[in-house]
Amino acid sequence: QKEASGAKKKSKGANRHVKDPAEAAAYLSSWKHREAGSGWRFNKNTQSWLLRHMYETDKCPKATFTLLVEYLVGCQGTTRRRLREDAARRALRYKEYEKKSQSNDSDEKAADDGNDGGDAEEAKDKMKEISDEATDEARFNALDDHDKRKEYKRARKILDTIKEEVQ
Repeated sequence: QKEASGAKKKSKGANRHVKDPAEAAAYLSSWKHREAGSGWRFNKNTQSWLLRHMYETDKCPKATFTLLVEYLVGCQGTTRRRLREDAARRALRYKEYEKKSQSNDSDEKAADDGNDGGDAEEAKDKMKEISDEATDEARFNALDDHDKRKEYKRARKILDTIKEEVQ
């Protein structure tokens, strides 16, 4: 019986549905036009996918993100609080990165060249043992400057939108 239950667990993981970004975009478009009778229905899984991937430009292109920002205005309670905390954390992380890279550019160019390889290897080793937040940090560190800036701009947009609607 243990083998049968082990096989069950494996098949569940193998059958995980990977959401198509176009499906999420269609969900938001349908939400936008719900007044016109588009047949929009709330879908917790799609909303969760959008919130998880809203900073990834390959999964959530600019047009989808623009609709998502409008959609987020209606979020309330815990979801709204988490959105605000996550966006603030990402914005602060970028500002710290920017400050650090400016000081590195002016003071420590030669010293940085020797440390990059070791730090990256250490980060890879630790990544297996740490939480999602740390995994997100590793993902952020792997981004180039342009993509880090895009993430920051998206975080600021979300903060500005949510703050506009508070109370």
